[in-house]
Amino acid sequence: MTYHPYLNRKGVSGQLYGDVLKFVTGGFTINPNHIIEGPGLVYRPIPESSTQPLIEPRSAILHTNAGGTTSKSLWAWITRASVTGEPHFQIGYAGGEQYMPLNRRADCNYTANRWLQGGKWFGAISFETQDNGGATVEITPWTAQQVRMMVNILTCICVVYGVQCSQPGAWNDSGIGHHSLFPFQGVGSKAWTNVRGKTCPGRARKAQMDYVRSEVAKNLAAFGEVTGWKCGGTR
Repeated sequence: MTYHPYLNRKGVSGQLYGDVLKFVTGGFTINPNHIIEGPGLVYRPIPESSTQPLIEPRSAILHTNAGGTTSKSLWAWITRASVTGEPHFQIGYAGGEQYMPLNRRADCNYTANRWLQGGKWFGAISFETQDNGGATVEITPWTAQQVRMMVNILTCICVVYGVQCSQPGAWNDSGIGHHSLFPFQGVGSKAWTNVRGKTCPGRARKAQMDYVRSEVAKNLAAFGEVTGWKCGGTR
């Protein structure tokens, strides 16, 4: 196993960060190429994975497909020349895929795709998630399997990039939020979507956000107990 350089540190227990992270998350880590490695997750790069500008991950934004889209059909759609938006991940009902390295811009979060702040180019990590189609999106929760995979991936992101496990208070704050948290207010607004009235990821999945963040926090506490790592101390 080759870890992201940050995970080659040794904690107070003498164990590598990467080994502890892998244990806490049930096998998930980040490699030197900013790719998540873990059970049920496949790296399936799209053309933009090597051409989009670099970012430092600042936040994570959870979406829903609103089309009953599988990983296979989403990959086919976002690789069409006419489609200009793409996520970093698709979390399906039977596993997930990563399309972009975590340090590359993915264009489905409007203002949060990439921005300059304090001399650094930041960006949001985006998660698309399979659902049962637009007609039921407001009442379809994430499955236990989807939640667990997202929690484990988010734990890795928080450890390596210093993303907070709390809800962001502003569009450019560190944290974990849902797509419509900062809604479109017109041209020039600082928002996570450019569609007025967007409700993504739907009422049922918004109601799960606090649980997702609390589970990430539990993972981070377990990681910190073994390593001495402190939340927010990565950078």
